[in-house]
Amino acid sequence: MAPKYVWVIPFVSLTLAFAGPKHGHQTASARPAAAPSAMTLGMDSLFIKIQQDFDEVATSPIVKNKAVAPVNGYFLKVLKGNQPFYSLTRVDAKGVLINEVVRLVEKTDVKNQDLSKEAWVKSTVKKHTAYWGRIKLEETGRYYLVWAAPVIEKDKKGKETVEGAVALKIDLWDCFHKFANTSETPFLVRMDKMGLYSNKWKDGIKFKEDALSVAGIKKISVRYPKVAVPVVDTVVAKAPVQQPPSVLAVDSTRIKASLDSVKAAQSAQLKQKQHKKNIITIAAIVLIALIIALLFIFAPMIKQRMLMGKIDKQDDI
Repeated sequence: MAPKYVWVIPFVSLTLAFAGPKHGHQTASARPAAAPSAMTLGMDSLFIKIQQDFDEVATSPIVKNKAVAPVNGYFLKVLKGNQPFYSLTRVDAKGVLINEVVRLVEKTDVKNQDLSKEAWVKSTVKKHTAYWGRIKLEETGRYYLVWAAPVIEKDKKGKETVEGAVALKIDLWDCFHKFANTSETPFLVRMDKMGLYSNKWKDGIKFKEDALSVAGIKKISVRYPKVAVPVVDTVVAKAPVQQPPSVLAVDSTRIKASLDSVKAAQSAQLKQKQHKKNIITIAAIVLIALIIALLFIFAPMIKQRMLMGKIDKQDDI
């Protein structure tokens, strides 16, 4: 009878494995979302614009060119037109480096390095999905976003083939410095509980703090005064800065849709990882349950054989 009850173990374990993540998801989704502030919308719109510009690069016919020189020229043009862009990199379908153009660096010749083990290459070339991450370069001491996308080619029948990938490094300091040039409001950007960028910020200011939606960073927020603080120079009051329409005229509906799209992609990646973990956990549990079941089944048989062996020996005597 004992082996029958052994099969209860995997079913109980499977129920616990799936019940936990599901319950946590329901709790998180039940929380009401606060209305984004003008400061938050303005900063988020900056990164949405960067994403749109990068999408144009990744889908441009030029990056599918097999030659190196035309792609280098195109990358140089893109870097000059986008202040926060630090570098653009292209690899082929095997993850081998073909192009890399860095801002303010005249040399564009590169060695054919194998970058197939890089996280962004694995995601784009092998899994055919976009990548968002963050790094810190020791040579500059700054933090950079690393956004990458597969370079896709379609044949006449519409079949897609991944020809390689393009990666963009984005200077975070330059992003917020660009925004600061359009705003007289003091603010402090914090990332992972540390100060990342400060614009006329002073200790003692009573502030509000909002989370920012920046693909590749889990915890980043902006602090700004609860009450509008006029910024006046000690000698001459500064004239109001004329802000460009791209920052001030924010289409909240479009921004929300773009943010939802980025969040949905990140959520899909997290769910995929969680699903793989669940499969591994279930396989391990089932394997352990099978081993225990086999022990319960064969243990009595082994004991019976040992007992029969003893009886046979006694009969021989």
